[in-house]
Amino acid sequence: MRRWLGAICAVFLAGPALAQAPSPPPGSPFIFDGSGVLPAPVVVPAPGGAVYLPTAQDKVLHDRFHFAPVRRAGDFVFLAGVIAGAAPGEGRDYETLKRQFRRAFETIARNLKAGGASPADVVDVTVFYAPGLHSGELPVMTLIRDEYFKPPYPAWTVIGAARREGGDDYMEIKITAYAPAAPHRRRP
Repeated sequence: MRRWLGAICAVFLAGPALAQAPSPPPGSPFIFDGSGVLPAPVVVPAPGGAVYLPTAQDKVLHDRFHFAPVRRAGDFVFLAGVIAGAAPGEGRDYETLKRQFRRAFETIARNLKAGGASPADVVDVTVFYAPGLHSGELPVMTLIRDEYFKPPYPAWTVIGAARREGGDDYMEIKITAYAPAAPHRRRP
């Protein structure tokens, strides 16, 4: 189980690099078509809404592991946790940490858009944080977070979590947004 979880986390951390990744070796549990972000999200109808798969990677994870990165249910959009951390070969300096957190928040913004929402619609953020990996990741994350979330701010909870064995991920960020479906879309 740990091996599969580690493989799934590694896929998320590789992120943009997957678009240029060579084909996996025969027998690999992952198959990537190299297309990266899809022209339009794949939409899978679900009770009360739909599942949205914005990237080829998301489609693979959905089909092979039954993972839904974005799920709309009525007026709510739920995002599965987005991992923030180092991709293979990335450093750990201040500027690199900022890039890593921007990458995570860009993924969040992309996934919200796929589900018909935006950062302005976010009502709840839960961060699972692996403390002690580096000094200073939480302040850097909050700095980047504030680039994406403006007043009125969403509810925010940080939960200490064990670090994935051998992983370079610092946080996993889970989002809930309230975004009434058109034509009754309301915003304050």
